[in-house]
Parts: sequence; C-alpha cells; structure tokens
Amino acid sequence: MLVFSIAQILPVHVVEQIARHISYKPPLPIYSNRYPHPPCRPMVLTPMMKLCSTWRHAACSMFYRSVFLCLGKPNFEMFDDKCLSLKNAIECGGQQHIRHIFMLIDMENFNQDWGVQALNLSSILLNCKTMPAVRSVLFYFVVDHMLETNRHVISRVFNRCSKHRIERNIRTFAKSLHRTVPNLTRIKISQRHIYGLPQNLVNIIEQTISRLNIILNTQLTYLALDNITTLDRLLSSLSSGNLCSIILNHNQLSTSEVALIKLNSSKLEQLHIFFAAPNAVLQLTINDSSSYGTHVYPRLKHLCIYTSGIREPSDNQPLVDPFPALVTLNCEGWFPFASTIVLSEGRSHITHLRIDLDRHLLAALNNEKLLEEGAFKKLRYVSLGLTKFSCSYSPRDVDMLLPKVLHLCRSAQTICFRHMHFNNAKKAISQLRVSESLQYLDICFSPLNIDQLIAFLCACPNLLNANVSLKDLPRVSGKGMPTHRVLDNYQQKYSTCTSSVRYLGLASLIFPSTRRAGEFLLLLVDILTSIVRVRISARSLLHTQAVLKDIDSARKRSAYDGHNKLDRVEFLIDMDWQCA
Repeated sequence: MLVFSIAQILPVHVVEQIARHISYKPPLPIYSNRYPHPPCRPMVLTPMMKLCSTWRHAACSMFYRSVFLCLGKPNFEMFDDKCLSLKNAIECGGQQHIRHIFMLIDMENFNQDWGVQALNLSSILLNCKTMPAVRSVLFYFVVDHMLETNRHVISRVFNRCSKHRIERNIRTFAKSLHRTVPNLTRIKISQRHIYGLPQNLVNIIEQTISRLNIILNTQLTYLALDNITTLDRLLSSLSSGNLCSIILNHNQLSTSEVALIKLNSSKLEQLHIFFAAPNAVLQLTINDSSSYGTHVYPRLKHLCIYTSGIREPSDNQPLVDPFPALVTLNCEGWFPFASTIVLSEGRSHITHLRIDLDRHLLAALNNEKLLEEGAFKKLRYVSLGLTKFSCSYSPRDVDMLLPKVLHLCRSAQTICFRHMHFNNAKKAISQLRVSESLQYLDICFSPLNIDQLIAFLCACPNLLNANVSLKDLPRVSGKGMPTHRVLDNYQQKYSTCTSSVRYLGLASLIFPSTRRAGEFLLLLVDILTSIVRVRISARSLLHTQAVLKDIDSARKRSAYDGHNKLDRVEFLIDMDWQCA
C-alpha cells in the first residue's frame, strides 16, 4: 500500500495528541478587562486539514472545538479576527466537532424584532441544527460597551423598550437553546456588573437569566455563576443533586445557594465561593438532623473560599471533619471557621494549603501545634499571608511568624508569602536554607534589592521558579546607570555564587528610571547564569517596553563583552500577571 501521510500508519490517539500539541498556545493578551477571554482560532491546524482524512479528522476536532457566538450589535465583532464564530464553523461543516460555545449577549438585542431583522445574529442560533456533542456553554450578558459609560443613555434606550417583545424573545431564546444543545454538562453564567443600572434593565437581565432554567437538566455536573443575584427560579430545576463542581463568584451566598450546595454534598468534588460572609459559609457545615450536628461532604477535594467580612465567634462549629477527603484548601480574607478542626483533621490528606492568617487564628494554630515541622504530612504547596483586612500587625509579628511558617513549609515544593514584608532579610535567608525540596518560591510582596535577591535565590539548592520584586539599592540618589566599577565589583563579588533558578518572574521594578532598572536586571541575570527566562509583569511600576529597550542598550556595555550566555536569555512581558 502506498503511504501518502505518516498519519496513515500511526494510531488515531497519537495523531490526535500531535494535533493537540501543535494547536496549544499560551494565553493571549487581554483584549479588554470588560470581557472574559473568548476561544482563539488555532490557525496552525489549517495545513493539517489538507493532508489526508486522518489528519483532517484529528485537526477538525481541535479547530472547531470552541466557537464564539455574539448576540448583539456588530461592534462585538472585534473578536472575529482571533476567534472562530459559530456561523463560520457551520458553513465549513465543522458543526459536529463543536464541544464548547462562548456566548456574548447584548441585552439590547432582546428589544429588537427578531422576525424582521434579517441580519440579526440570533437567527444563527434559531436555525442551526441540534448539536448533541456540545457539553459546555458560557453565557456572558453585557450592555453595549459604547453605552456602558453613560447610564443616562442606557436608561433612555430601555425606557422605550417593549415589554411583550422582550418576553417573547427571551422565551424564544431559551427554547432554541434547549433544542440546540440538549446534552449540556457544564454551564457558566456571568454578567457585566454596572452600578446604577436602571431598574427596567435589571429586570430584563433577571428575566433572561431565570429563563435559562429550562436548559439546566439532570445531566449537569458543573455550574458557575458570576454576579448573578436572582437564583430561586434559575435553581428550581436543579433538584437531582448531581453537581460535582459549583463556583459562585461575587454572590452573597443566599439561603437558596446554601441549599443547592447541601443538596449536592454527596457528589460535590469542587466548591469555590468568592466574597461571602463567614457566617454564611458556616451554614454549609451545620446539619441539625445529624448526630454530630455537622454536614459532611464525603467527596469534596477542592475548597476555595474568599470571605469579605469579620469572623465572629460561634458555638455552631463542626464537631467532626466536614471535609474528610479534602486535598486543596484555599481560604483568603478572614478564615471562615472559628474552629481549627478543618486544619487539624486535614493534616493527613491536605496537599495544597492557602490561607490568610490573623492573630486569633495564629494563636489557635500554635495551641494545636499545627505550625510545627511535619504537622502536615503530605503538604506540597503552601501559600500563607496576613489578612488584608487587619491593620494590627507589626514588624515583630512578621519576624515571629516567618520561622514558624518555614518549619511548616519544610517539605513543601512551593512556598508563597503574601502581604508579608521581610524586615530582616539576612535572618529570613538563614532560615530559608532548610528548604531543600523547594522548587517554586513567591515573595513578590516583599521587594528586595539585588544583593538580598541573590542571597535568597542562592539559598535554596533546588529552586527552579521564583516570583520576586526588585528594588533599587538603599541610600542611592539619582536616576543614572551604574558605573563600570560598580558592575565589575558585583561580578567579582558573586563570581562563586551558584543558583539553580531557571525561570524568574518580576512582579514589580522599583527604580527611579527604566534605564537603571534595565541595568540592574541585566546584572542580576549575568550573575545568576542558570536563568533562561525572565517574565516582567505588565502591571509593574515602570514602562515595561522601555525596560526591555534599556536592557538591550545595557547589553552593549564593555562589562558584558564575551558574556554570550546573555544572548540566550529570553525577556518577556506578562500581560496577565498573577501572583500565586
């Protein structure tokens, strides 16, 4: 048999893996902070579709996997160059490969006559065939971004709307969704929150979202709600208790949400709650009908809670561990549980721990001996910080906390310190040397000068990744670049230093000028020869593009003649920087 393509002699799963590897791209820069990221179009797969049927099938499953549908005005078509629309996917015959739909919905669209507007993009959804392979849909409700900045214009537009037309279009939209994507298992519903919206527009948004209950079927396993306030009607269809993942963002954790979480407690594996009061979170663990008064989540592995209020002492605390299978615990803000039973009972199975500490919690952890070495047997990731809502900390508190945290982190591979400033860097460095297993270090909340940073990075023998903040030397005036003598002294002083760090992230550069920042950053990379990539946050205090140009200028200085290793170091600007 003649072999025209290597794909004809490879197993199908190998061909699909190759296509998946080729189509992968790092996240694109943010288009606008008003919208979530739409799925990008993997154009690199286009040549594969022309080789043979095997390559075409593998490439199509990746190329048409995620599509973008805009229900609204043409100004949302700003995404068309980078994204694959549902219309194009249908025209190219890729409808059977679609698995995820990203839906951007302009609320003014429901005030139009769908029967006579031939160019209305809603007709794409109304007329397309059933797509049983679609498993995931993201709904994002917005008001036209040209009108968002002027609430009076929004009010005038929607004061002229027809209530009957809107209700008719909402019903048509919900029914067409139910017919087109009958097998959904993952749904995310989000809306662009604008303070001071007119009440009639708020009512339209609430009606539209509540109508989506028709597509919430018993197959649903993943539900994410962002800025959604009207939930009673929306959640009325979710009575089967089959949800494995629940994500609630910017919600107040109402009684209906608490009831929904408890209803699915037997199968729930992932629970994320953002901006909820600690007392509301506490209701999740209370069960008066239980013999111990505790509601148990036997399969919950990942718990993420961000509380926005002060924790109050309460007698209604769990008497047994409510999360016996917990692997990841992320509690930011105020720790929502007045009792430490979640931590004390989780010592044997928690591997990822991220909490904000306050004085009362720290005292309780000391009494339970939870900050001692070996307290958490399987801990691999530790991220500890001081709660942002408390201003009662002193430098002495941080110095007392640091050695305890480092003892706790002795076996961890990842350590992050948030909202902590090292007042005695030398002492912190000497205590950090105990962490031989450490591979990732995040100390970007505590800016260090070049001497302190070199000592930190060289203290950990197996460190691979580090996120830091670099500041200028103390007692230095002026914005000029360092002299040749300064560069030579640094190169000789640290000529014997060895570091294993390969990837360096810079959250901020605290210098009086971009030229001075570029000079010291290049000097740092020249001294630590193991570094191969440097990421600079676009949110840095300095203009990052100018810093990169100044790094190129500094490279031409005679102090770096013959240092060819610097030519292989990659300097990048991270548009979506996030500290761990």
